[in-house]
Order: sequence, then structure tokens, then C-alpha cells
Amino acid sequence: MALLKKPEITAWLNASLEASGFRHLEPLPQRIWKDAVRAGKNALPPGFFGLLWERLTHKTAGTHRERAGLPIEEELLARLARIPGFEHLEGLFILRGARPPEEFTAGVFAQVLDRLPGFHSPAIQMASLDLESVLEQPAAPDPAFPAARHLQTVYQDALSRLAAAPLALTPVDLFEIGHPHLFRSPADRTFYRRMMAGVSGLAHWATGVFTLKEESAMVVAQFGEPQILPLGGYDSLTTKGDISSLLSSELGFIDEEMAVDLFDLKFCENQLLYFKREEGAVFRIRRDITVDLELTPFFEHERHLGLLFAWCFVLAERLMETFIKDAVRVFFQFRGFTPSAFREACAFFRFFLEEKGIFKRIFLSSLGDPPADFQSARAQGWKLGGPPDERLKHIPVSFPQSDAFAAADPLEQERELGASIVQILKQMIGHADR
Repeated sequence: MALLKKPEITAWLNASLEASGFRHLEPLPQRIWKDAVRAGKNALPPGFFGLLWERLTHKTAGTHRERAGLPIEEELLARLARIPGFEHLEGLFILRGARPPEEFTAGVFAQVLDRLPGFHSPAIQMASLDLESVLEQPAAPDPAFPAARHLQTVYQDALSRLAAAPLALTPVDLFEIGHPHLFRSPADRTFYRRMMAGVSGLAHWATGVFTLKEESAMVVAQFGEPQILPLGGYDSLTTKGDISSLLSSELGFIDEEMAVDLFDLKFCENQLLYFKREEGAVFRIRRDITVDLELTPFFEHERHLGLLFAWCFVLAERLMETFIKDAVRVFFQFRGFTPSAFREACAFFRFFLEEKGIFKRIFLSSLGDPPADFQSARAQGWKLGGPPDERLKHIPVSFPQSDAFAAADPLEQERELGASIVQILKQMIGHADR
């Protein structure tokens, strides 16, 4: 497997750019393309990348010329555009505005290109220094180098791989692609995928209809705080609200033919517009909940650690959903054994909560203490798990860490953990009104 000489590199670049209708690429798209080549996509044609750049960002990738056109290139672009979720990649840039940060753009394209099949060829191998030299000062192209034939082969291989293993971008993929700053290392990406697989499985079992009792006058007097809520007519527009206040024009982003449409993407990014209504004061209950978990070497296994944080996330979400009118804060207190990847997992989980907009309501002991006023006399205090505290309402809780649980089928593990969340909610509802 020989490396291309500089004249051959020039011939390859020229053939691709000419076929795609470019004279050259602008500095940023050229840098991102070059990084992708260095990262392993050695046969990624620069012209193809330029067209992909323009399709997603709706900005020019470079100086244009009359396009020679390659039917197979157009077929590949059309096939990519039909991938489920692909249209949301355009939405990522639309939501970022006219000038998205270069780091964001580079991060998104790095993840997109990493997911695309193909673009490897033993005939297209370049040394980084030679490629850099050609980009700075092109050498005369080698007329004998069959660049057009190699270009055809690369595209055909990419199409064949795409047909053999159809690509689809799930909501989990789109979150990962749209938040490149969260994934600072491959370990972050692995942990995120394991955690979200657990979240998906747990959420199926951690469901139910719960009816809250009306709090006693004592609970309202001791733990209630005035809250300004929309009670009257419309006042202005905002990016926060409930479905009843949604601007009707936002429904135009719904496309029932797509598994995840632009409406879903705007919802995840808190970009939907709502009517803000005139406000009035009511009372909500302050509830501070400590979840006390003792860890063992069971969590040294990466999947078990991902399952732990999936359980924590689903539990916190269900608590906030169940007591939706209240001021709920959750503190996860971890004791005992510290898995080797635990601190990194906690740090990533914290970043994840920030992106979800709930980091001010969920706290981890590994990242510091909860707020100074947490579980003060002004809040109804709860403790889930650990030894009882006479000052707090206590519910026995433990995360299963036995050999039998470890050997169980993943679906059975998720069912058991989801059921434990439902049981916690039922017990809390039974004692929350007094």
C-alpha cells in the first residue's frame, strides 16, 4: 500500500473538486475535510464534502465553477438525504443562527462523517505532510494518475456499504451530534450510549398514572412558597410554556412521515415559541429528596455504571414529572466503593444535565455538596435509601448489585429497576400530603 506522491495528490483533489463544481474550498470546510482524512476517512473526496457542507449549513463551501457532474455522486447525496433523521442535521445549523461557532461546526461534521460508511481506499493513501504541502502550494497534477476511476470506485463502495447496512439517525444520535462539546473523549461517547440505552429500557417500565392527594393546610403553611403562574390572558411570547400555550404556527414543523421531525428537534433544544400569559400567585410545595446509594465493585463494569446513571436520571425525571407543580430538588449521595470511571461518568452526567436544563435541580455528591439550604426546615425532606433520619420522610431503597442481578437478561434488569421507580413514586404519593 503505497502513499500518493504530491502530483498524484493534486490530481486526486482536482478531479474531485472539478466533478463537484468547485475551484477550491474555503479555509474552514477545507480544515474540517483535512481533519477527517487524517482521522481515517483517507478517501473522502473534498468535492463531495463541499457539497455535503452546503447541503447542511446552507452556506457556500468554496469558489464554484461549472460542475462536471458525476451521476454516482448525486445518487450518493440523494441517498444520504433520505436517511431517517438526516434533515435534522440541517436543523442543527438553522437553530444555531447565521454564524455558528467554528468548534460547533467542526464537531458536528466530525461526528456525521464518522457515521458515514465507506470512504476508505488502499489506492488513496496520503502522508499528512504531503497533503499539507499540496494544499499550501499545489504541485503539477500527474496526468497518468487515474483519479477519475478511483473517484468512481470510492463512491460505488460508499453506496454499497450504505445499502448493506442502512444508516438511521436516532434522537440519541442527534443529541450526540448536536452537542459535540459534551463528548470530549471516546469514553464519554461510550458511557452516553450505554446510559441512554438504559434510559430507553427503564422508561418503558417506569410509567404509570399517579393521583396526588391535596396537601394538608399544615404542609402548605410549612413548606409552601408563592409561585407566579399564568392565570389570565396572553401577554407576550417566550420559549418556555406548556402545550396549551404553544404558538399554533409551530405545529407547521410537524411532519408525520418522519420518525423525528423539526418540531421534535426544536422541542429538545427549547426553541419552540409559546404565548406567555398574564400571571397570578399560587402556592407550590418545596420538596428536597436525598437518594442515598451505597456502591460496590459491581459498578466497575461499564454497563452497570451506565445503568446506574440511567436509573438516577429516570428516577429524577419521574419525581419532577409526578410533583410537577412543586419545587423538587434531588441529591444523589454515593457512598462506599468508587469505580475507576466514576468521577468521569459523574462529570459527564453533570454536563448532560446542563444541556437538559435541569442541573439546578439535580445534584451529585461526587461533584460537591447540595445547596446550603437543601433540606432546611422550609422544605419537606425525603430520604430514599440509606439509614433512616428522624427529621426526614424515609423510604427504603437499594440498587440491586448481586451476582444474580448481574447475570440476568438486560430486559429483566430494566424491568426490575423500572418497577423500583414506580414503587418509590407510589410510596411518596401516599405520604406527601402530610
